[in-house]
Order: sequence, then structure tokens, then C-alpha cells
Amino acid sequence: MQNIYNILCLSRNQSHLYKSLYSIKNWKIIEIDNWNPKEIDNYLPDILITPSCDWFESDACIKRAKALRIPTLLILDGIIEWRHQWENPKFGMGGWMPLNQPVTTDKIACLGWQSARTLESWGNIGKCEITGSPRFDIYLNSRKYVLQEEVKKKILIMTANTPSFTPEQSEIIDVSIIDAKKELYKFANFTPVWRLRKGLEEKHNIVNDFPHLRNLPLNEVLTQVDAVICTPSTAALEAVLIGLPTAILDYTNSPVYLQSAWAITSPQHWGFVLQELYSPPINKLTFQDEILNNNIECSSPSLLRFQQLVETMIKIADSYRKKKQEPVYPHFILNNRGMEWGELSSHYVLSKLYPNHPILKNQNITNLQRELIIAKQEINKMKNELNNRSLGYLLSRLIKKILTYTNKWSTQKK
Repeated sequence: MQNIYNILCLSRNQSHLYKSLYSIKNWKIIEIDNWNPKEIDNYLPDILITPSCDWFESDACIKRAKALRIPTLLILDGIIEWRHQWENPKFGMGGWMPLNQPVTTDKIACLGWQSARTLESWGNIGKCEITGSPRFDIYLNSRKYVLQEEVKKKILIMTANTPSFTPEQSEIIDVSIIDAKKELYKFANFTPVWRLRKGLEEKHNIVNDFPHLRNLPLNEVLTQVDAVICTPSTAALEAVLIGLPTAILDYTNSPVYLQSAWAITSPQHWGFVLQELYSPPINKLTFQDEILNNNIECSSPSLLRFQQLVETMIKIADSYRKKKQEPVYPHFILNNRGMEWGELSSHYVLSKLYPNHPILKNQNITNLQRELIIAKQEINKMKNELNNRSLGYLLSRLIKKILTYTNKWSTQKK
């Protein structure tokens, strides 16, 4: 009889990551939006899968799962992108938790070799497993790009769901969209199909000649165009997956984790790049395939590798639980690595990477330990105060507000 595994998934608008997992017959998928560690005790899953380990709620769930010797797995939503990683105020640059530096789950389901090597260089050696992305398996049977005769072609211009993270970046994005609009209507061999986010189409008065394509799933749109221009995004990788000649539009000229055969980083690049996207050289299409294979494992369905990884982790954890020991996972569970793990970068020192971070710049361990103890004392005190609030306290607060309001009314009347 086949084992039935309970798979607990932290969701919150991340259901697209788990949609394909429902097809695995011996998995019971449980998606929860309440990222509360109590849910781990409620469900006692065989494994916890999370799209994040950098938010305090997901971190608490991971810690609780580990305390119960339940394996934990981070599923990456997409590519690593420079501005998102290093210039996003939500993470290390803004004084918050550096993104995936390091990861706290037992394992990471990586898209491909490139992301695995990068994550390992951030202190995640022994955690990276190359699965590819199950949600991209739909592209394995999609139409592959074939060189077309010289006719009028459609070119898709799209942005990431969040194309910028700061006002300065937004201004640069605006300039690139203005140039895109101008250059594309000048290049008569292409008809543009627009798919911009965060109100950029309305902001720049863009008329979409193909409104019926606007809200279709991206995989369906990609089968109806001949080339793609995209800001740094996982969407660009999806276009490459289907074989479309794809250019990265990035006037910020940021360092690239996802290389491209074509890049538009200044106004001077438009004419040349558009001409090559229309008639792509074979050598650049070949290089694009090389980029694809470096960035995502897609030679076969990712779902099978993901299933193997999850079920192996569950079996390993179960064997250690029976011995009442902490689970120890091998460096590589999947046998598709074929190479040594990456070396930890000599520059990977968080205090140097984030020199203005109020906490990370403090290298005095004794002071940090003292601050942590004091912070925990203060948190415990506040928790006790909240738990001990009586009816009398609440009534006194209400009376105080009434008196304050009465005094203000009396003053205004005078």
C-alpha cells in the first residue's frame, strides 16, 4: 500500500507554486495562509514547504517544524535578481533580514545550477538541490520557436510584477518604457504586444493592439508572439524556456544573475537589438540555450525530481525521529549535481555587505549577546503585561478616553 504524505505549504498568494503538486496521487496538499507555528502542531505534517524564510512568521513556523524534527524545504519562486536582492528596502539594504543569506530551511529547491552556486556562496552549502520548477513543466510541451520568414512579427514587451523597488528605480523604468514605445513604433517589422505591471501602461498612455492577450496566462501569450523584451524577471526565463529570442531591458545596468543573449541598457541599443530579435543569429540562439541550461533544470519534468526530494527528506527525518535524533540530510539527495558544491565567497561577510545595517555592523559578540538577552527580557515583560490586562485596566483606559474627549469638548465650547 502506497504511503500518503501530508504536505503543509505556507501560501498567501503563492498558490501558483503548489498547483502542480496536487497531481501527485499520494500527496495530501494543505495550503495555509495563517503562518502561525501553532499550525505545525495542528497538522503535524510530514514536511513543511515554504516560499520564504526571511519573514518572522515563516521563520517561527520553520523553527517549530525543526523542533518537532519535521523536514523543511524552501521552494524558490523565481530567479535571483540584483535589485531585488541588494537594493530592495524590504531586505538587508533597508535594515531588515538579508534575503536568503543564509536560508534556515533544511533544503532549498533550486531552479538550476546558477542559482544553486549563488546560494551556496551565501552560506547555504549542503542545502541546495536542483529540481527545476514544477510550475514550469507546462513549457515542456509548448510550441518551440522556429525561425520565421521575414514577415510582420509580434514582439512582447513586459515587466516584472514589481519592476522597481525604489523611487530612483521607478524613474529609470519610466525612461526605458518611453524609449520602448518610441523605438517599437519606429521599427515597422514588429507589432508590439504590451504586458506592463504597476499601472505603467496607463501612466505612459500605451494603446494595446492585442487586449485579448493582456490577461491570458503568460504561457499562452508566449505561444502567440515571436520575440520578447522584458525587464529583469523570471518571466524572461519563461520566454527563453519556449525558445523565443529574448532581450533584457535594464537601464539601471545592474549586475546580472540571469544572463541574456541580448540586452538593452541604454537608448543606443534599441535599433541593433530589435534587428537581431527580428532575425536572430544562430550563435546567439545557441548561447541563449546555454543560458537556459545554466539557469533551470528542464531536460525532464521537474515534478518528478521535486517528488523524489520531498519523499526522501520525509523518509530521512522519519528514520531519525525513531532514533530520537536530529535529522541529518546528505549534501546532495538528488544525483543530478555532477559537480562539487560552490565555495563560500571570501567577500561573504554580512557586516561588509551591509555596512550601514544597525545590527550587522556590530561585531562585538558580547554586546550582541547582551542586547539579545535584554531584548528577550523586554519582550517577555510586554507579553506578560498583555496577558495580564484585567477588566479594570480596560475600564480605566475607557474612562481616560472619555475624560480626554470631555475636556476637549468643554474647551471648544468656551
